[in-house]
Amino acid sequence: NTVSQAELAYLGEAVGWAIEDKKKISIYTDSRSSIEALKSYRSRSKFVISLKKLILLGGGIDWACLVKAHVGIPDNEHADHFTKLASVEFEGMAIPCPYSFVKFTLKKKLLEDWQIYYGAYETASGNRIRGFVPRVDTKTLIKSKYLIYFLMVHGPFPCYLSKFKNLSPHFANAGHLEILTNLFDCLMTQDYRLKKPSCEAKSLWLKDMMSTAANHEKLVNCFKVSKAICDRLSGV
Repeated sequence: NTVSQAELAYLGEAVGWAIEDKKKISIYTDSRSSIEALKSYRSRSKFVISLKKLILLGGGIDWACLVKAHVGIPDNEHADHFTKLASVEFEGMAIPCPYSFVKFTLKKKLLEDWQIYYGAYETASGNRIRGFVPRVDTKTLIKSKYLIYFLMVHGPFPCYLSKFKNLSPHFANAGHLEILTNLFDCLMTQDYRLKKPSCEAKSLWLKDMMSTAANHEKLVNCFKVSKAICDRLSGV
């Protein structure tokens, strides 16, 4: 259980005691998150909803009194101590995990497993891609087909087209070296030539290609030149 859940459980126990003894009480807490959770109409937690119902049964309970934390109020200090203790000792009340916690835990586990699988893919293309994208995540979205061409070595390159017998087989062994030449060294693409990244800066280079329109345009033009070369070779 989390500290926040323990704080809510502590408030619930206080309200339950007041209802049972028919007492009118005021509850003081330094937990703003607990108060906001009980005031919110959006909470889908069964535990929070049950506490709201309990408070409504209490009638005259003043439960929304927020005080500053650690200001020397003895009862508040005791409550804070036992709340933290309840978060590490798992005996007693079983509180369902909130929906947000389940989503966070599953996403974390998914990314960990995905990274293990991604790192274990020991092929030439896998090692090449990891140089530019070292870790998996859910934020990196490559929309440009030209960047995908570059990473996957698929697209309008003689080495790629020769695999499908669209060009002479002697182009097949060039591989990614041909792409690097087209982008960084080829005389035919010198007007659009890009700065070659070092091994340590490959991931930064890719981010720059994704965010800088001028550099991405150079990349696109390099591929257009490569396609024109392929078209001429296929017509020979």
